Amino acid sequence: MQWLTVDESDQLRCVDEAKKFLSDMSRRESLNLIAIFGSARQGKSFIMNRLAGGDGCGFKVSNQQEPCTVGVDIAKNTMTLKSFSAIDPDEANENLKIPSHIKVGFVDAEGQGDRDTAYDARIACPILLSARCVLFNWRDSLQKDRILDLLGVMCRAANSVNNDTNKSPVKRRVSRTDSTESDTVTKPFGHLHIVFRDWNFDGDRASVESQLFDLEEEYNPNKDNDGEGSEQSRGQRKSIAGARLTNAAKRNAVRKQLVVAFESITVWLMPPPTERTKDLKKILTDDLISEDFTEALKSLRSCLVQQCTTPRLFANQEVTGPRLSFLIPKVVDTLNKNELVLPSSAYEAMVRTELDSASKIAKLALRDACNLALEKSSTSTADILKTALDQTTGRGAFLRGARDQASAVLDQEINAGLTSIVDLFKAEMISNITEDRAILEEELTKLQESSAEDVSKAKVSFNRTILWPFSLSGARARLEALCRELTDDLPKPEEELQKAMDECLGATKLTLKVDAEQADLSNVELENAISSISDRATLLIQELFETNKQIKADKRILPQVPSVTACCIVS
Repeated sequence: MQWLTVDESDQLRCVDEAKKFLSDMSRRESLNLIAIFGSARQGKSFIMNRLAGGDGCGFKVSNQQEPCTVGVDIAKNTMTLKSFSAIDPDEANENLKIPSHIKVGFVDAEGQGDRDTAYDARIACPILLSARCVLFNWRDSLQKDRILDLLGVMCRAANSVNNDTNKSPVKRRVSRTDSTESDTVTKPFGHLHIVFRDWNFDGDRASVESQLFDLEEEYNPNKDNDGEGSEQSRGQRKSIAGARLTNAAKRNAVRKQLVVAFESITVWLMPPPTERTKDLKKILTDDLISEDFTEALKSLRSCLVQQCTTPRLFANQEVTGPRLSFLIPKVVDTLNKNELVLPSSAYEAMVRTELDSASKIAKLALRDACNLALEKSSTSTADILKTALDQTTGRGAFLRGARDQASAVLDQEINAGLTSIVDLFKAEMISNITEDRAILEEELTKLQESSAEDVSKAKVSFNRTILWPFSLSGARARLEALCRELTDDLPKPEEELQKAMDECLGATKLTLKVDAEQADLSNVELENAISSISDRATLLIQELFETNKQIKADKRILPQVPSVTACCIVS
């Protein structure tokens, strides 16, 4: 599957299919990529497929002159590090602790050398930044000038990165003749493996590494103390020395940059994959692969397993598929603008994007939690409010207590829902986005501020739909309870009855105003409610006056019962 390509305007592009492939990976699994670079048509895809074992990692292999890989390919076949180590287990890794959360992916880059260095460096930079291990494939004798020229592409890619923003202090490989640099430096890239393929030449691993990486003496063209020969011959010697100086200095510069750019550099001398030369022209199957090649490949894989037990970091954060799906397009855009890649800036942009996405989801969840709390509270408080209305004897405190109890139920439901959502959001941020406490507190504060509006809306809705009808019913119940109390104590002067009703109505109006404000009622709605209650009070007082008059009249027409003394006198 193609990951990076170059369009007609010579701009580097990320392929949507690969971005989706990466974004669909688990956020909780680190992704350590093993990438391969090198000259075109030198069997890079072949060795990557052999490393992946089984059916390989899916890279196309061909013996045609046209290169198989254009741009950068990423294999759809990823595997756990444990599975990778089990392909051909090495005794050296028998006691190696292999993290279960690390997966291994494979990347195949377009062959270098067919186009200019700037093109190769632009393609290499995003992969070098994201890969845990980098293989440089070389299928020829030791040609240090040519090899270091191609490796110089990686140095050019390193120059496109601000190293201070991608710090990963590790032990560096110090050249035999260079002991001036510190033991810990910023390493923008992972581990480099220089793989010499089909090695049938003189020299062992140590001698090849020495020739390739030992610093050379840089001749001084101005130094000519022997004084021998003509002025012309001395001039010729200076010219030759100058050329040597230029070439040696260039090679040394590449060597030094490679040491600074990579966490480690290892040289491998791989024998031909088959013992018969004529088979090299075929697409090699398992039965044609030599034991020597298999053993060499096993050692290489074993080393890769060891290095992959620690995750690749990007801006000091573990690389995952979803993170790469966001970060690499950012890096590509920066390279297309010929600007310096700042890993920390790209990572911060990714964190902000992920936080925004997580915050939106959390805000929707908070809104749903408030709505659910409203629904549950409306149901659970119905009996509380109904019982309060049935049992009230006109006491406002009793009704207010029931109202407060109902509000407390809503608060409890809301708090439970919000706490659950905030805890999930916090866990998501810490485990998948960032552990930065400052950012964490900032986002939690924003979330809580956002939830305050939803909580307020839920409470207003509860007050309007549940408590306001209860307040109106309670107001009527208070007036009616007062009438019952006054009726039981009739007859009374109408002035006393009117005063009692006015006091009750006044207190009821004040309560309704408070409740109306909490329910966010308009002035018109409040006035209509008060008018309705006032009309009810007028009707009740009129009925009370009528009853009072009737009782008074009944008392006046009752017959006089003679006393016992009077009866005795008559008799």
